[in-house]
Amino acid sequence: MNLLKVAVCHHDKAQRQSVTETIMMGLKNTRLQCRLYSIRNTEEFVEALQQEQYHFDVICLDTAEAGCAQKILEREEAGCEYILLDTPDNMLAEYMQYKPAARIRTEEKSPEKAREALKVCLRYLSRKERWFCIQTKMKSLRIPYRKILFLESRQHQVVVHTVDQKEFCAFAATLDAVEQVLSQEDFLRCHQSFLVNLSAAEELDRSNRKLVLNSGDRIDVSKRYYKKINDFFSRESIL
Repeated sequence: MNLLKVAVCHHDKAQRQSVTETIMMGLKNTRLQCRLYSIRNTEEFVEALQQEQYHFDVICLDTAEAGCAQKILEREEAGCEYILLDTPDNMLAEYMQYKPAARIRTEEKSPEKAREALKVCLRYLSRKERWFCIQTKMKSLRIPYRKILFLESRQHQVVVHTVDQKEFCAFAATLDAVEQVLSQEDFLRCHQSFLVNLSAAEELDRSNRKLVLNSGDRIDVSKRYYKKINDFFSRESIL
């Protein structure tokens, strides 16, 4: 299972909605999973990216607003691929220097092309994939970030829960030490015993103080970490 965070950035509301719907249709009957974000204000989006408030795996980018588009494309961010939206043929050469993964014409409304564009992005991203490396007495493991749901502290060990199986691996360590190793952009502590992959977080149940993951797991959120988790969801909702 591959989860991609995809931003759709288009100056025209109807076209932006059209791209989002086309991508959703393209994802039907595939193993690809995406979390889609519709970007309403391009200038605010540029500022947020420059301040590293957000990370996306794929940005579908309208190049009509050339100034904003170039600022986004010129960022040196690893682990992000770009799909150009409605870029005219006579302007394409100018944008090829940024090595976009694909191009989509919104007027075509082609789910097949959207699906193929995302697959190309995924292939490029897999080459740059980040891994969590584990050493145990019996073996050494490399687990892709995207496969980790959450990590749990249990009886002087850390248990890694993944999308493939509940307990992929347990190893001797403290969650504090693991938290220092994993990217704070991708993982967030929600409890003394839990460190969660933010890409897997779907819902914050505020009344029961639970974090709901896309796997169906419900993780406790303690008072100590509640503000950080709540801020994450508030920040995401801006888009």
